Parts: sequence; C-alpha cells; structure tokens
Amino acid sequence: MSQINFSDPLPLDSGFLLPSRVLLSPMEGVMTPPFVRAVHLLRLTDLWLTPFISVTGSIPSPAVLRKRLLPYTESGLPLIVQLIGREAEMLAECAVSLEKLGIRAVNLNLACPSPTVTAHGAGGALLRDPDHVRRIVRAVRDALRKETSLSVKLRAGYSEPDIPRLLDAVEGAEFLLLHYRTVTENYRPVGNGWKRLAEAVRRSRVPIFGNGDIASPEDAVRMMEQTDCAGVALARAFLKQPGLLNRIRTGAADSPDVPDMLEEMERAGSPQGPLREFARRALPPEEFRKFLFRVRGRNA
Repeated sequence: MSQINFSDPLPLDSGFLLPSRVLLSPMEGVMTPPFVRAVHLLRLTDLWLTPFISVTGSIPSPAVLRKRLLPYTESGLPLIVQLIGREAEMLAECAVSLEKLGIRAVNLNLACPSPTVTAHGAGGALLRDPDHVRRIVRAVRDALRKETSLSVKLRAGYSEPDIPRLLDAVEGAEFLLLHYRTVTENYRPVGNGWKRLAEAVRRSRVPIFGNGDIASPEDAVRMMEQTDCAGVALARAFLKQPGLLNRIRTGAADSPDVPDMLEEMERAGSPQGPLREFARRALPPEEFRKFLFRVRGRNA
C-alpha cells in the first residue's frame, strides 16, 4: 500500500472539517432510518452525506426537514445534507432553512442520472446548461453564511465531457465530488475515466473527491496516486463490503465481515430493528435467512 493517509482530516475554508479522505456517497432508497442507525452502531462511517432532498415543485417545511434528518443528526457524526432541484431561488431558500436547523454543510446534487430526476430538469440534466448551474451555485452560496460549507456533486458532463466549463460554473463550492462518467454514460465502463478526473483536479481551485468504481483499498490508492484527488467517495461497493471505508481509512488488511459484525452487535444487545434492516440490505438472501433464523432462535 502507498503512504497516502486516508485518515487525514481535511479542514475547509468555512471551518467545516471532513474527518477523513473517504466518504460514503448517498444511496437513495437504501439509507432508511434503521439502515443509517445500524451503520452508525457498527461504526462503518465517520461522516454522513444524505441522499438528496428534493426541492423540485415545493420546499420542504422545517418540520419535514427535521424529521428526515433525525437518523443522521442523532448519530452525532458530521453531516452534509444534499439537495436536488432546478430552481436557484428554491434551492437557496431550502439551504437557508437547513442552516436555521443547525446544518453547517450543504451539497448540491448535479450528478444524478436517474431518468425520473433528469426528466424534471434536475440532477445530471442541469449539466446541459453550465450557465444555469452557475446561477444555482451562486444563489445558494450568496444565501448562506460564510461559516456554512457548500459543496457540489457532479459528473464530467451530460453527454460529453465538459470539465472546464463545469468547474467554472461551480465556483463558490469549497469542495467537489466528481463522478468521472457523463450522465448518459450512467454506470457503464469508461476507459479514460480517471484521466477525466485527473484533468479536473489539475484545473480545480478546490479539493476534489473522486467517485466511481472504488471496490477495494487498492482502487482507492490508485485513484489518489493517478489523479492527485483529495479523497475518494464510494457507495455501491459498501453494500458488498460494509467494512470497506474503514479498511481504506485505516489501511487494515481486513475487517470483520457482515455476519461477524452482526454477531457482535447481537451479543452487545443492540436494537434488532436496525440490525435486520442492515442485514437485509447487506447480506445475500440465503445469509439473510440464516441471520433471521438465528435471531428468532435467540428470542424464542
């Protein structure tokens, strides 16, 4: 392994501190409240970046925002709240509402390739119009206090890489999460993806966390070495290897697998609701059935 230290914190100009150089990317439809609580109980992440809160059509009320964020805020971990939408003024107003609730870091999702999202002109669809991206980022940045962090998640472009224009458009964000594929490439293999990321890092005035195809500590090291990015972000690989972030962060050769972690939590008397939700998401069906059988046997 390289001498890269993924456990190094990254202080930002706003005063917000990223506790390490490894981020768990949002997983829409996966990060249910029990799942979030189980991940925290298992100590599998040191920071939360929430799945997006939609600001398309209406702005969620403070009560709705507070309830949505409760599983994250109750963990006590640093929290970045992600917003998605297409109207600059609405996104700025929602960001201020979050700030009033005590949130000190906001992320704008300009990357989601879901047809449901892009059909509404949000997420990755915004990358077709860098000028509109610029209006959104400036509106949100101007609305927030300087002590509140603003970051952006984006892709390399919509149908073609457009890195120079997009980096100019997101000026005002103090760090970026960049998935090196374009929106239309979705999650298909891309041969020159890390070259795109390296280009962005060379051009960017702010730290960039690379995102895409990190499935092992070795992948994380190679991405850092080949692109000079400030850190890495991953999501899908986490469900297969929940200990992966810790392995990358600590440089440990191995970490307990899911059944072992669940056994430890059961012995410690951890709440079974979060345990079951996490097991359902992270275990193959046969292993999940064994887990349920074991839990039911102990409660008989």
